[in-house]
Parts: sequence; structure tokens; C-alpha cells
Amino acid sequence: MASKLEFEQVTKALEGATKALTVSEIKKQTGLTLDDRTLLRRINKLISQEVIEKTGKNKGTAYKLIAFRQVNEDPADAALIPLSEDGENLLALINQPQISRTPVGYSRQFWRPMFLTITVIYQGLKNNN
Repeated sequence: MASKLEFEQVTKALEGATKALTVSEIKKQTGLTLDDRTLLRRINKLISQEVIEKTGKNKGTAYKLIAFRQVNEDPADAALIPLSEDGENLLALINQPQISRTPVGYSRQFWRPMFLTITVIYQGLKNNN
């Protein structure tokens, strides 16, 4: 089972790199004791999540971190929609790479009042007809 730590180590190795790295270079920098094919599966998962990108073919294949564009890079863009401090914090969270985000589930308690409201309305309409 892949651990989050393995993915983080691969992304950190690529963050510090000045050029695209091969699988053996990534393995050397991370210090992971994974088999090359296992490490390649982790890398392919990061590629599918659009965290890193693959360059080259066969033995010349190397990987580099995708540069994420911030929404408010241009100062002129920032003036278009003024954001509160909370809004800017939320925007910063959204702009994080997917691998850096903390996974969350939905709360069933959140949906329950809406369901009950709809049920009561439906029952009222049903009784009036």
C-alpha cells in the first residue's frame, strides 16, 4: 500500500531539483528503498494527479514538478475581484497541489436538515392534493 510519505518524498525531491530527474536519481535523492517498478507506479500516480510531468522516452525519461500558476499572479487580476482575508486564505488552499491537500469526507449531519425539509414539503404537498 502506497503511503502519503512516499508521494511527499518524491515531490520534495523534484521541488529541489533544477532539472528533470530520472527514476534512479529520484530514488537516490529520496532514499526510498522501493523497487524501481514500485517507485515508477508512485510516479505514474503523481502524473495522473497532474503533480509531475514526464519528459523524454525510454532510458531518457525524466520527471519534473509541474509549475502551478497562481490565480492572482498578475496584480491587475487581483483588482478585478477584491477578496477578504478569509477569501484569500481559501483561494490559497484551493491553489495547492492536490497531493498537499488534506482529504476530507462529507458530513452526513450537513445533509440531514435539507432532506428533512424536502420530506416535510413533499408530505404537505401530498396531503393538500
